[in-house]
Formats: sequence, structure tokens, C-alpha cells
Amino acid sequence: MKISFLLFFLCCSTALFAQNKMQPVSITDNNNQTKEGFAKLTNNIKLCAGVFYSPVMTSKASALQHLTAKDVKMVHFTEFNRKFYTKEVFKIYKTEEQLYRIDSTKTDTVLLELLVGTKDTKLFAYQTKQGKKRFFIEHPKTGFLELKEKVTTIKKDGVSYKHRNKKFVGILKLIFTNCPTLNKLYFSKVSLAPRSLAKVFLDYNKCTPIDIEHIAPSTQEKAHLNLVLGSGVSYALSTRNNNAKGFSYLINPIGEFSVPAYIGVLLYPPTLRNTVFLGLGVLYNHKGTKDIEQRTKFDLHYFGFNFNLGYQVPLKKVKPFFGPELSFNILLNPATAFTQQYLNIGQERTRVLFYDPNNTPLAHHELAFGGFVGVDIALGKQYSTRILVKYLHGRYSNLTRLYSTHYLELQAQFRINFQKPKR
Repeated sequence: MKISFLLFFLCCSTALFAQNKMQPVSITDNNNQTKEGFAKLTNNIKLCAGVFYSPVMTSKASALQHLTAKDVKMVHFTEFNRKFYTKEVFKIYKTEEQLYRIDSTKTDTVLLELLVGTKDTKLFAYQTKQGKKRFFIEHPKTGFLELKEKVTTIKKDGVSYKHRNKKFVGILKLIFTNCPTLNKLYFSKVSLAPRSLAKVFLDYNKCTPIDIEHIAPSTQEKAHLNLVLGSGVSYALSTRNNNAKGFSYLINPIGEFSVPAYIGVLLYPPTLRNTVFLGLGVLYNHKGTKDIEQRTKFDLHYFGFNFNLGYQVPLKKVKPFFGPELSFNILLNPATAFTQQYLNIGQERTRVLFYDPNNTPLAHHELAFGGFVGVDIALGKQYSTRILVKYLHGRYSNLTRLYSTHYLELQAQFRINFQKPKR
């Protein structure tokens, strides 16, 4: 119980650390004076209004200075290479029909994130309080304009269709000229989304070099698929068993060390800068417990399936991570897993416990749930070592009796990222 509480505390502490960590920042004010410090990297809706800044690293809210979009000219989160510029944009409203209406008579001063920047052309974006993503482009030919599309619903033969009038394509065609690959068919596939709009810059750069000075990480993020190989040491902290009458074969259980083996995959979706991951794998584990006085030995060999969900703090070389884990383990040796030695007419014999040959193999299984905390240590662009501690509570049932155990596992993993690094 103490171990489970400790791991829960570590997970919560790491979560708070990830959410509240101040990030290195460089801020340029309206007098073109630049100051270094730290600021909270919040979600896009809050960032468009301003930042909470401190010249030194601090976690005290009272020590933070709230700089609104009107107070600054540019905010650069240096570690994440995210740049925000102050701009005036027309106000937007959400109508009763759940449509967005722009009021060209009123403006808001907001921080727009620079998605792609060249010497002459800049692509910006921000998310409104109403949840709409807006995109803007700046170029000598057009000035500062919003990229818009009009979505209308058309009913034909009783079926509703959505029609998109891509007004923004005309602006893109005016800016990105003299490139044969960027033809009418090409622009018909462009959508009003960060990666799609950024791709226009990249493709145009292939035929007409435009010297891209900045490109935001969000426009390049893709799902990362990783292979994980691991092994380590596990130990049964406590074991409990009861037969149908409530009798326990383990009065003073002694746990044994064992060596688990694991192979699996981790998927990092392209959200939150690839910090959330989903894990799926197969494992082999051996769990041993004995009671010398009762002359009882539980010797279980498992083949299992492992599922986990985690969050990895986006630091540089050493990245803490944590999350919950669920595993379904099939007992490989149900006929010999639970045994007890006894004397019969002066001869030592072995009694098999908790085994019914009439049960199906899947009836002899364990369902375990717990959590893990660890660190990911980079060994290069595509490789890393993961050191993690797991706590799991497993319950085994063969339909007539119950066996449960709490166990702790220390594991070292080698991770291979199949996503090729950018050159």
C-alpha cells in the first residue's frame, strides 16, 4: 500500500511539474527592447491574450507579471522554437446558427503564432475563445490578410452536403507564382490547416528558393512509432491467497526476484508535441513466492499483453514520463504453478493447488493494473534508454479460488524511433 501511494504521489508530482513548468522565453517590447526570462507556455487560446512572465525561474503565481498582447511586440519560447507576434485582427463572433461572423468595424490585439516565415512572407495562426482556428498571411503584394473559406450546406435529393468556397486559394496563387508544380490541381488539395498551408511554402521553396527563416514545430509534427525492447528485475512485495473456506497457504510469504522480458511499440500521436504516448506489447514474466513453514511455493510463468498510456515531459536530453498500465497475463504452467510439500507414510509428496484440468487455458489468467514512472535518456536522434519503475496489483482466478499479488518492477528499455530525424 505504501508503494502504491508513493508511485501515485510521484505521478501527480510529475504531472504538476509538466503542466506548470516555466519555459525559457525572449520578449521584445514596444520599444524594441529585448528581455530574457521565463513564461508559462499555456494553450493557444490563452496565449493569444498574453503571457505570465518572470525574469527568474519561479513557481509562485504572485511573482509573475501578466504581459498582455498590447504590452509586447514579440514572444519567443526558445526551447520549443515557438514565436508569437502582436497583430490587430478583426473581431469574430459565433452566431446562433453555429457559424462565425467577422466584424470588420472592431479589432482585437492578439498574439499570433508564426507558423512559417521567410524574408517577404509570413504565415500566422491563433485560436479564438470560440474555438475557431484563424490563419493570416503577410506579403508585400497583399499586405496583412486573413485566409478564409466559406462553408455552406447544400441539400440535394434530401441529402445535405457541405460546400467549401476556398477564398484563401486566390491569395496563395497571387503570392506563390512561377512554380509549375503549384498548379490548379495542387491548390485544389490545399486545406485551411497548419501542415497543409506550411507545405505550400516548402513545395514552393523546391522550385523557387525563398530562404525559409522559421517554421513552427506544429507544422512538421507527425506520429512517431517506436520499438521498445526491455528487461529488468521484478519482486513480489506481498502475496495473498484464499481457498473456498478462507484458508491461506501463505502465512509468511517471501517474495522472489525474477527477470521479465518485454517487446512492444509506442505510438506518439502528433498532438501536444508528441508528448503523449500509447503503448502495446507482449511480455514474459516469472513471479515466485514461497512460505517455508507451510512448505508452499507459488511459481508462476506468464505470457502477457501489456497496454499503457503515458505522458512524457518535453525536455531535451532527459525526459521524465509517467502513466497507468494494464496487463492481461496467461499462466503458462497452471498444473505446477501452485504446489505444497507434505509427508505421506514417511515419504515427501507434492500437492497441486488451485488447478482444475477441466478449465480452459484462458481461465488461468491474471489481470493486473498499476502505474509507472521513469526517465527517457536520449542516445541520439532516433535512440534512447528508458529506465522505469512499475507497480502492479495482479489478481489471478481459476473460477474457484483467488490469488492476488502486489509487485514492483525495475526495467531498462532500449527505444528505437522509426521517424527519421530532420536533416
